[in-house]
Amino acid sequence: MPSIAEYLKYANLQMAAEALFGFDANITPNMTPGAPAGNNERA
Repeated sequence: MPSIAEYLKYANLQMAAEALFGFDANITPNMTPGAPAGNNERA
């Protein structure tokens, strides 16, 4: 079982990858995962 330190290491890698590739979380449920938010209007 991975340690807490290993989980944190992978979480940091995940956040770095999302920042590097401009990942945007879904604002509305019908958005495609990872799709740019467009004009960044919040619902």
